Amino acid sequence: MTDREITLLLIGFASGLAAVCVLWGVLWLLMPWVRAFLFRIRLDLSDLIGMRLRRTPVNLIVDALVSIKVRGHRVSRETLAAIELLYSEDRRRYKDGRVLADEYLSKIATGSENRR
Repeated sequence: MTDREITLLLIGFASGLAAVCVLWGVLWLLMPWVRAFLFRIRLDLSDLIGMRLRRTPVNLIVDALVSIKVRGHRVSRETLAAIELLYSEDRRRYKDGRVLADEYLSKIATGSENRR
């Protein structure tokens, strides 16, 4: 192999590695959005980016929203904000989206949240 061939091979390898890293990052960002979309929950990419910047576990929040939707309740932007606020009040307590959804729905049932 000549020096030129080795250089082209290294450039190709570096380009392929960079493409895989970019694809992995895009999938990391879009998978919760796809899951929400499949359950017909409106979730903007800006919401996901904001949650990631605030270090809120996006998968946990999306799991809670899906759980609420599956139980027959309406999911709106206010629901998203309330779920995220509920999570931020006690981050160590919530490890599962269903527990977070249960807590949110119990607050709704007792009337401590505004209903729309």
